[in-house]
Amino acid sequence: MPDRIGRDQHALRHGPTEGDLVRLGDTDLWIRIERDLSSIRRTDLVANTAAPAIEVSPADGTVTLDGRVLHAEPVREVPLSRLYLLG
Repeated sequence: MPDRIGRDQHALRHGPTEGDLVRLGDTDLWIRIERDLSSIRRTDLVANTAAPAIEVSPADGTVTLDGRVLHAEPVREVPLSRLYLLG
């Protein structure tokens, strides 16, 4: 895979970015993306100071959030749009 891809390939893979023109639905209205927020991080959220402690047990994979164990039941079906995540 190349280290860099062209602007058109980036838009196809990841969506529009700063400077791109985007058509709104099937209208004749167009907007220009002013700022790309895809690389926003927790430190960029100056009004959000919450930072819970997240721990994952290497022994059994148990996840805790601020000391509380998180639990999710297994699913019977996975939406087709999420199957690629199961890899």
